[in-house]
Amino acid sequence: GFINAYTSREVTAYYARVLQNDVPMAFDILADILQNSILDAKEIEIERGVILQEIGQSLDTPDDVIFDWLQE
Repeated sequence: GFINAYTSREVTAYYARVLQNDVPMAFDILADILQNSILDAKEIEIERGVILQEIGQSLDTPDDVIFDWLQE
């Protein structure tokens, strides 16, 4: 299986896609991620660059600009 995450305007989601027998282990791993995360400054800076790129891309997409405007 695998574990992944994504963020959007309203949601930060962490999820696992595993076989039924592996659900307890996946749950334990996800709980550990949420409860014991270590926020490394270097990794935060790397992610900041990714986020700024995504913001720039959304500003070039008319649908996203209109959606943002309607949310204000």
